Amino acid sequence: WSNNPAFPVIQGWSAWRTNSAGIFGGRDSSFNNFTAYGINDGGSNGGNLYSYGSVGSTDRALGSLSSGTPGDILILLALRNDTGAAITDITLSYDSEQWRNGGNTALHSHVLDYKVVSSISPSDNDAAFTTGYVAPGASFNTVTNVASATAAAVDGNVAGLSAGRGGAISLTWNPGEILLVRWWDDNNQGNDHGLAIADLTIVPAPGVIALMGASGLLVARRRRK
Repeated sequence: WSNNPAFPVIQGWSAWRTNSAGIFGGRDSSFNNFTAYGINDGGSNGGNLYSYGSVGSTDRALGSLSSGTPGDILILLALRNDTGAAITDITLSYDSEQWRNGGNTALHSHVLDYKVVSSISPSDNDAAFTTGYVAPGASFNTVTNVASATAAAVDGNVAGLSAGRGGAISLTWNPGEILLVRWWDDNNQGNDHGLAIADLTIVPAPGVIALMGASGLLVARRRRK
């Protein structure tokens, strides 16, 4: 998880593809890791894992566009609780950015789910494996802002921006345990939209922060770079 070839310096992040035509509206059971990601401003309709952003800009977002070649795509984050205290509440927040209108009037999303484990199992990389995972609701998913029959790039920082996705989550996350957060991008019917994650922040409840002390603050961020 910390040294997936696509993310040699982004500790805890990983991405997987089903490497099949996908099951529209469902989850494929096969998976393979990505070995690279594309750099794109939304102008490409090719299915891939992408660093989305305007041409020449260092403001980037981690996203994907599913299609028959990569199939379903799964973006994952693993965080271990090294605070020494049990965490029972967190606030998860991020910005959803749409960088491509696939020429499809249907609305698409990355569905977020999570679970806490003592160790990571290979099945946790599998988009079809949902045992123990909790989907906290639509407000935690990425969203489509621009959906029309005419395919085109979308400015993910303006027209495609849905800021402040997420919310409060109650859970039991003991010291040494791992929180897995997944975003699943289904290979939808027709041409898919390109969606991305930016400015992710995960913060424990204030009571836990006070217990941990300022030096132990646990914050996970997928910053724009």
